Amino acid sequence: MPLLQEVLPPRILWVINKMRDMEGAVLPMDEKALSGLQARMERLKSGTMEHL
Repeated sequence: MPLLQEVLPPRILWVINKMRDMEGAVLPMDEKALSGLQARMERLKSGTMEHL
């Protein structure tokens, strides 16, 4: 059976390696996304229904 390096393009191998490096890592969340998430959690806790 051929190795991944023998059958996949270099760019795909690079992406796979980066994904392996990031396993378990917590990525930073931007302030706007964080504040939106916090507001949504508050609405859920208070029982307010969200309209989609």
